[in-house]
Amino acid sequence: MALGLFPQMPGASLGWPYRLGLGFGAALIMPMLNLILFQIPNAAALAFPAWFQAVEGGARGIEAMGQRLIFIFGQLFVFILIPAAALAVGVFFLGKMLLGTALAIPLAALAAALVLAIEAALGIMLLGWLFDRFDVSAELTS
Repeated sequence: MALGLFPQMPGASLGWPYRLGLGFGAALIMPMLNLILFQIPNAAALAFPAWFQAVEGGARGIEAMGQRLIFIFGQLFVFILIPAAALAVGVFFLGKMLLGTALAIPLAALAAALVLAIEAALGIMLLGWLFDRFDVSAELTS
């Protein structure tokens, strides 16, 4: 969609093959990235139920905002970007030497999407384990 909405500026050095490579790369990465970004808060709510705010009248202010910012940046860098970006950079430079930049971009995105898919599968298994461990009725009787 971005390729069609944002036409190339006159004098820009990015040609159609590069733009198509970036478009296909984004189309490969975004579904996996969205899946992981959806899983992490759910896993946090199951792993740390005391941190979860069930009502809108929960914690507010600079302390709650700081805690949420730290959590967001932590999940983004540690769980998502470092493993996927490391493999994508390696595949990109190898693909650039062998195939050229236009084909190396979607190939690197495919490698990053595979890492993200593995992370998502492990996240689903973790969510299942955490959900099985989380028993509300056991907390009510004790």
